[in-house]
Amino acid sequence: MHLRHYFYTYAQGWLNMLVSIATIVAAIYGAVSLNAWREQMHVAADIETARKLLTAVVRTYESLNAIRTPFFSEKDGDERTRMESRWQTVFQTMSELTATSIEAEILWGESARRILDDFYTIVWNYRIALNAYWRYPEESRGQEPVYKTIYETSDDKYKADLDKSFKSIKEYVAPRMHRQKYKAVK
Repeated sequence: MHLRHYFYTYAQGWLNMLVSIATIVAAIYGAVSLNAWREQMHVAADIETARKLLTAVVRTYESLNAIRTPFFSEKDGDERTRMESRWQTVFQTMSELTATSIEAEILWGESARRILDDFYTIVWNYRIALNAYWRYPEESRGQEPVYKTIYETSDDKYKADLDKSFKSIKEYVAPRMHRQKYKAVK
């Protein structure tokens, strides 16, 4: 009887130790799984935000290129009506871009805002030139910089600046879309 009690106590001790080890292993596994899940959620948020940001930038880029084309249909109305109608498309895409860029800035920090600053400046410079073109027609229509901003020309500095800004945004966003580890742009 004494031997049976001793064996039972000995087995109970080993069993308790195994249960404790299993509990510790389960806790470690749970913590590792939680961290992996958290990282997966961050990667998914990065990819989705990068996709939305690039889509918004492309839509704004394309609508701005469309507004600058000098070709219009007669049914579109007079020049000012056509330009204002096309500007509304740019304005709508800019609204989408602004909302997405705020999300990107929250996720990626100030570097997301900085990479878009040039793009925003280029777009709003177009609007300023367009306003000058309509508000002061006599003074601005003869000015080459205003005309070259509003319409495509053979030596198109405005388009070159727009393309350069667009390319830098693509280079900034691309690593986030491909699940690569990236360095923050400073």
